[in-house]
Amino acid sequence: LAHQIQTITSNNQHLRFEYQTHPTLQTPLLHAITGPFGTLYYHHELDDSGQAARLIRVQYPDGRRLIYHYEQPQFFHALTGVSLQFAQDLPAQRMHYWWYDAQGRAFFSARQRGQQWIRIDFEPQTTTPKNTSAAARLQRQVYSAQGLSLFEFSPHQQQWRLTASQGVPCPGCPPVPMHHEHRAEGQHL
Repeated sequence: LAHQIQTITSNNQHLRFEYQTHPTLQTPLLHAITGPFGTLYYHHELDDSGQAARLIRVQYPDGRRLIYHYEQPQFFHALTGVSLQFAQDLPAQRMHYWWYDAQGRAFFSARQRGQQWIRIDFEPQTTTPKNTSAAARLQRQVYSAQGLSLFEFSPHQQQWRLTASQGVPCPGCPPVPMHHEHRAEGQHL
């Protein structure tokens, strides 16, 4: 367990980290964190090959559980939801949802029983600025419960950089309206 955090101490209080090893995994998995609050237990599952693991549940000392959902099997690590279960005999309540397109990009996110949600339109399918001219622009439309927002990106040092936005504010989105440009040296205008 070299290079794994074992203990953190602050103000005379300690957190102790425990790991589990698995013969087919190169990295140990976090199994528990113990502190003044009790012990949090982390539960994982392996993929069919046994070469990858994902977190499926966190058990709190008071009996609550966070349950992690992966409902798109073509993307083993693509988290599609989080539920909270207050007690083992109570049903879990879904708090978050995510969904992914065929390329594995999250295009839908919702929380709070669907009251806050966004959907990203990834058309056109341009994904890399490497083969584009400096005048090229990439636009993404984001739909939310509040309305439509438009985001424009320009190539800068072989990356897409946000240069403008307009529309209504949406949860987790950059501010709207905004506009800025990048010089070749990386300075903002």
